[in-house]
Amino acid sequence: VLFLVLSCAHMGAGPGAEADLRERVAASWQAKIEGNCGILYDMTAAEFRQTMSRKEFSAVCNKNIESFEIADIGLAGEPPKEAEVTVRYRMMFRSFPFDLETKQYWVWESGDWFLDPTRNATPMNQ
Repeated sequence: VLFLVLSCAHMGAGPGAEADLRERVAASWQAKIEGNCGILYDMTAAEFRQTMSRKEFSAVCNKNIESFEIADIGLAGEPPKEAEVTVRYRMMFRSFPFDLETKQYWVWESGDWFLDPTRNATPMNQ
């Protein structure tokens, strides 16, 4: 019986689990730090990708991020299908550091979390 419980332990998280979202958000910001906007583009919602090509996205993607911290995650729905994520980050502009905060909106689709830039105030800084 113990084996059965342990082998199914991962199933408790279900779709849209916060840990999965946190990992996905962190990966997206790490891609920004590394200047890899292609990875970030792949993490955007399908509807957004229909409106902007990878090349266009890479041209406007903010690559000046130095560090980030996920400050808050608010999940909506049961199981969660949407989330509002607050991220604090430091970016450099002309050798000056700026400490900023942004809210991102993520949606659960096709079995994973995807960034929805259309719901952000300034989609290109996301």
